[in-house]
Amino acid sequence: MNESQFLNNMNISEPSTSQGFEITGATLKWIAIITMLIDHIGAAILEPYAEMQMMTSGASSLWTLDMLLRGIGRLAFPIFIFLMVEGFYYTHDRKKYFFRMVLFSLISEIPFDMAFQRTLSMGWSQKIPLMDFSGQNVFFTLTLGFLAIWLTDNILFLTEKKNSDGVINSEYSTEGTSEKKSSFLLVLLQIIGIFAVVVCCCLAAEYMETDYDSIGVLAMFACYLVKKKGGNYVLMMLAPVVILILMSSSEATALVNLIFVFFYHGKKGRNINKWFFYFFYPVHLLILGIIQYLMI
Repeated sequence: MNESQFLNNMNISEPSTSQGFEITGATLKWIAIITMLIDHIGAAILEPYAEMQMMTSGASSLWTLDMLLRGIGRLAFPIFIFLMVEGFYYTHDRKKYFFRMVLFSLISEIPFDMAFQRTLSMGWSQKIPLMDFSGQNVFFTLTLGFLAIWLTDNILFLTEKKNSDGVINSEYSTEGTSEKKSSFLLVLLQIIGIFAVVVCCCLAAEYMETDYDSIGVLAMFACYLVKKKGGNYVLMMLAPVVILILMSSSEATALVNLIFVFFYHGKKGRNINKWFFYFFYPVHLLILGIIQYLMI
């Protein structure tokens, strides 16, 4: 669920003296991976063990603790969305960024299935060992969200370029209605194009049954729109959080993220190897999957 390239590519200069309490991009990344780990411990370890207790004794004392861990874990996904939208604007190569996301979506799938679909515990009976296609990892969701905002940004860029070249700059034109019609048609095509892009990415998320499915894609798109319109960091975080809460009230704990981004001012913070954050997701899921297998 992590993306960090933008932190290494940002050209934001930091003042030599700090003024008050601040949260950097690196800190946000650490908050995201720690809360994600807490969430996954609950989902991959506590829940299967609690289910096993329920089957044997008819009761389990672990459900309350599991709900607490899962509640803390709701903070992670909106932070990853926020960081990816920031990264989208600051990366030097969006194509490499995208294909890196695709690569780690694929790398993470077997560990994800081991941790949450319990493929290791079920043995090698499937047609493809250790894989389960009933649900895909959140990297796929983030990748589809990135694709949606990338294509949307290209559509908007082309329109703005034509506008700057004077092709459709007819809103203030006095040369008749033909240019106004051209402007209206181009804007209409722009809206249709963006709508088609978002719908296709959402349908892909639903078809693949990715984690957070189409709601995750929409949440990321909403964050991008706020950024595109010049919204501040708090609004950028609020947009996806509201969409996620509309999906499920259990996501409400993610509102805590508004406090974090209030103290974030675009600084990257301490430079951390980006590959650590890429590999953390599949590696920690692999470890949790093995622990789950040994426990059950």
